[in-house]
Amino acid sequence: MATYESKKYATIPIAATQVADGSVTDAEFQFINTVSSNVQTQVDAKAALAGATFTGGVRINDSQNLNIGSGTDLVISHDTNNSKINNTTGELRIAGDTIKLMNQAEDETHLTATADGAVGLRHNNVEKLATSATGVTVSGTLAATAVTGSLTGNISQFTNDSGYSTANVTSATAIGALRYFTLFSKDSNTPTNTDIDIGAEIVVATYESGNLHLAANFDDFGGMINGQDIGGYGFRLSGGRAITQSSNAKAVRTTLAGTWKFIGKCAYRSTNTPDARSQSALAVRIS
Repeated sequence: MATYESKKYATIPIAATQVADGSVTDAEFQFINTVSSNVQTQVDAKAALAGATFTGGVRINDSQNLNIGSGTDLVISHDTNNSKINNTTGELRIAGDTIKLMNQAEDETHLTATADGAVGLRHNNVEKLATSATGVTVSGTLAATAVTGSLTGNISQFTNDSGYSTANVTSATAIGALRYFTLFSKDSNTPTNTDIDIGAEIVVATYESGNLHLAANFDDFGGMINGQDIGGYGFRLSGGRAITQSSNAKAVRTTLAGTWKFIGKCAYRSTNTPDARSQSALAVRIS
């Protein structure tokens, strides 16, 4: 049979009133278990106030913030749907000699940035814009609601017929230059009615369709529509169907270099009556 003394000292758990100074509550005392040394020393070994090293993962629950700084200078959080980084002081810097912004699966790249090198933007993992030491290269169509400033340097492609300025193209024959071209006949044979449509890209110096060549000249002539005078650029010949150099000294085959993109319609017409018309069209040099 257990004695009074055995019952007295075998009372488990020990209440705080049994500790000399009574500073530990019942609940606190029950949680201190298998402590073999100073409690603060053991806590510091796991996560010291300075220089802590974690050997496992750290989890912060949804809608809880990781605050970095003396206040809320930098806050990182997740609210069950979205992850957020909120910087309230100075700049938010992401530093690295090569930086990639990728999708969640890390099998597609949205953006790349290389120190002392290019920055590239991608669509569906295909680069569409890339910077270089000389400027920016755009792959595909560049659409803009407005373009400001002066247009200088080379123009490699036009995609429509309006909104472009060539005020600072270096010369009248350089890439980006605008010139009128007119069809004419290289001989006295009657040409077939011929069109050069808007958007056509032509090496003008070697162009030949039937017996038609291109001249980088035109006449400014008037015509009549419903009794009204109108202006026109091109060549015309009354009493003949073949506009040649012998009938118009400006009908000389152009020697201008490069490929030109037509932004107007060039047309030659030999009518049933002995009367020929050739309509000039504006083109821009693209290479």
